[in-house]
Amino acid sequence: KERIMDKFTILVPEKYHAIRDIKAGYFDIPLFLISYGENGEAMMIRVMYSKSSNYGDSMHEFYDGFKEGLDKSAPDARYSEPAFFQNDKNNFEVAIFNMTANIVGITTYSSQAIIKSGKEILIVSYLSESKELFEYYYYEFENMVWSADRV
Repeated sequence: KERIMDKFTILVPEKYHAIRDIKAGYFDIPLFLISYGENGEAMMIRVMYSKSSNYGDSMHEFYDGFKEGLDKSAPDARYSEPAFFQNDKNNFEVAIFNMTANIVGITTYSSQAIIKSGKEILIVSYLSESKELFEYYYYEFENMVWSADRV
């Protein structure tokens, strides 16, 4: 179990290798999980965290700045329209969306959950070559928003 932002507990799935406490720019990556399927395909879950958002005060402003960065790094990526949620009980906002990109000739599927509480940002990403789990993770991210009410 990993506790993030004092609001979420992330359970590390079985058969995933965990890389802990690395850094990427402004973000800390407290947890990066990777697993391999029977045919060698990789499935990854990345948790990124930052104590200070520099993209604006609202989730919509943050998402716009975040997407601008994604557009520069993956110009051919396709995105679903983000779903925005607000959890007033626990004081956080969430944007959830799916992304398909071609990375080095391989089509990858990614579900993204961006969680913002004040200036703190948490990004949880699922990334795989397998489309089978694409919608599953989106659904799980949406459930995560409301499960925080029980914490």
